[in-house]
Amino acid sequence: NNRYYLTRDIGDMSIPSTIQDVVMARVDSLPEDAKRVLQFGSTIGREFNYKLIKQIYESSEQKLLSSMSILKDSELLYERGIYPQSTYVFKHALTQDTIYQSLLKSNRQKYHRRITQVLEKCFPEMTSVHPEVLGRHFTEAGMIEQAIPYWQKAGEIAIRRSANIAAIGHLKNGLELFKTLPGEPTPERIELELRLQVALGNALIATRGYADPEVGKTFNRASELCLQEDKSPQLFQVLCGLARFHMVRTELQKTRDLGEQLLSWAKRHQDEVLFLSAHQLIGTALWAMGNFASAQEQFEQGIAYYEPQQHRSYISLTDEDQGVICLSYTAWNSWLLGYPDRSVNISHKALTLARNLSHPLSTVFALSYAAILYQCRQEPGEARKHAEAALTLATEQGFLFWIAAAETFLGWALSAQGQREEGIALIRRGLAAWQATGGKFGLTRFYVVLAEVCGKTENVEEGLNVIADALALAQTNEECFWEAELYRVKGELLLMQGEDEAEAENSFKQGIETARHQHAKSLELRSTLSLSRLWHAQGKREDAKRVLTEIYNWFEEGFDSADLKEARNLLDVIS
Repeated sequence: NNRYYLTRDIGDMSIPSTIQDVVMARVDSLPEDAKRVLQFGSTIGREFNYKLIKQIYESSEQKLLSSMSILKDSELLYERGIYPQSTYVFKHALTQDTIYQSLLKSNRQKYHRRITQVLEKCFPEMTSVHPEVLGRHFTEAGMIEQAIPYWQKAGEIAIRRSANIAAIGHLKNGLELFKTLPGEPTPERIELELRLQVALGNALIATRGYADPEVGKTFNRASELCLQEDKSPQLFQVLCGLARFHMVRTELQKTRDLGEQLLSWAKRHQDEVLFLSAHQLIGTALWAMGNFASAQEQFEQGIAYYEPQQHRSYISLTDEDQGVICLSYTAWNSWLLGYPDRSVNISHKALTLARNLSHPLSTVFALSYAAILYQCRQEPGEARKHAEAALTLATEQGFLFWIAAAETFLGWALSAQGQREEGIALIRRGLAAWQATGGKFGLTRFYVVLAEVCGKTENVEEGLNVIADALALAQTNEECFWEAELYRVKGELLLMQGEDEAEAENSFKQGIETARHQHAKSLELRSTLSLSRLWHAQGKREDAKRVLTEIYNWFEEGFDSADLKEARNLLDVIS
């Protein structure tokens, strides 16, 4: 009659106090066979298939099918697919967790051991496709020495798939287990930990950037392990990792020293891959110090050793293709040295190589440096295209370091195309994100970009403050590759502010002197253009013509580039 009646006295009923109690009350009401199947299932995970539970649960198929039917009827599990291809899923994650946590530790370990035996014997493909599954079960079984290699393998597989966040989790799981191992470390144990530390360092670089403190901590630990195991082949990766860490923190002499160590190692073993990496590291340190001519020699020596097929297998060791890096630096350096056309051709080679490799981090690197090159050439359309491509790929892959960089490049391009407020906001955001990664490498250049855009948006005072910060930073680190531009932009901002022209002139002259010292012909041209414009406005026509003609006549190519066109037009006006 649509009414409810009590069938027994409420005082005699036991009411569970938590959801976990409700779950366990239902489990306790099951037959023993069904309960044991459920316990095995909860140990496997949120879901498991019939083939696996059949191998694990040592009983007749009839008994197993009967137990599965009971569990489905109890609504603790539901079934996907058709027997014998069925997969069973716990209705709620809380159900699985409650059942698993109810097991005694000794039983849990016993069940995990049984699962590892079955997986290795009956499902060998799991060891290569999902080694993290075996890593987890061996860990929970208390079989630490067997678990660590699986976590290491899982991490390396994830890195090859560019799944770096997952890789970090797997590798850290493995490294944590070393703390629980008894006795003194053996050579085999040292070698295994070293491989885990190096892989972790590369994954951290990809996700957090080169200068993250944990990157340094990881590679320093790897370096300690190399000293314990002197002939370790991982020394190459360790030196590269430490060098990149110090480079992005603008500890450039340390970077160069590590490159020299790697070069000595390469000579000792006559290894072409090591030669390439060593020359690239030494060249990058020299380049950042403003020694562009010597850097070019190092880059060209490195590229001479590059063979794509031979080097492809080494990408997983440093998570970057050394050929792409070397070509990208060579492109920018060629522009600095005064070869605008040659720089574009080399950049195209770097981009083509990166795309053929289908390696995300190398591709982001090449795109980012192409964006920088087109920014230097004053081509906002091309800079924007490459910056947007770099930003999209970096965002997809979670490369925080490169997201920050790409935002600054894109901000400059938008500003140059007339979207100045949007552009300057993007530059500021990218700059803040770059600094948040701990990165100092290239920071003075980012400051120059911001200061220049500030001038174009009539925020001259802010621009001068930014330049002051950049000059102060330049005094505290070893990076001076963009020093000439610091002086030039300072002079331009002083003129905008209407300050003493003599101070602006002095800034332009400092820019010229710095660029000449560095053999940076493209930067010398820019500072000379600024000085020549000032002198022409002051009526010093002959002086303006003389200094500009001298630098203009040095160039042999790139006469359709923006800076050389501007120089030609100014010379025509002066004449």
